[in-house]
Amino acid sequence: MTASQEPGVAAPTPAPSKNALGAKRLLRRAFEPFWVIPALWCVGALIAGIFVPSLDSTLSQYVPLLFQAGPEGARTFLSSIAGAMISVTGLVFSITIVVLQLASSQFSPRVLRTFLDERVPQFTLGIFTASFVYALTLMRSVAGTPVDGASSVPQIGVTIAFLLVLLSVGIFLAFIHHITQAISVDTIIQTVGKETGSLLKRSAKERDEPATLVNDAEGLRGASHGGRSDEWLCELH
Repeated sequence: MTASQEPGVAAPTPAPSKNALGAKRLLRRAFEPFWVIPALWCVGALIAGIFVPSLDSTLSQYVPLLFQAGPEGARTFLSSIAGAMISVTGLVFSITIVVLQLASSQFSPRVLRTFLDERVPQFTLGIFTASFVYALTLMRSVAGTPVDGASSVPQIGVTIAFLLVLLSVGIFLAFIHHITQAISVDTIIQTVGKETGSLLKRSAKERDEPATLVNDAEGLRGASHGGRSDEWLCELH
């Protein structure tokens, strides 16, 4: 504790540097587009579909709930996942866009923009498309006959595909709940009120900053003139 600091008074927190604020702003802008998070999910699923089968021979005995069927069963399972996920993705989001367009025409155009800015639809699309890409990539690792006495089915990979399907079902239920809440009148009014309030605060702050600078400049000018007038009065006396 310094001598000038009073006891019991917390030290002021240092303001974040300009570099940290610039990095946060750049990161926020990088994740603003709707396609960024789904694209990252797809890239991760593609990498996992390529490298997970190589871990099957070393980790299969330690991982429970493994897929026990043969190559034909694995191909059928993975092809069913790929076909179902791409169909569900197209159907769900096409119907959602229609519903949001109707809601935006009846209530406010902000409904569609708010939907595109939120994370739940982005993660939903990402998990759906990642399940499709992962299942499609993993099918290339299912061999027709065993190689070198090893299993021709990547059991860990197929088990992960099954877990992705379960995750997709859970995120689908969360997505339906989110959409039903997002198009309700109360939520739309609250969203519009929050956006309007933040816009007014930001505009008032931008309007007050030039006025503060002008007042400071006038105060400095008045102080300099006041010093000169005092000198002139002293010379008269």
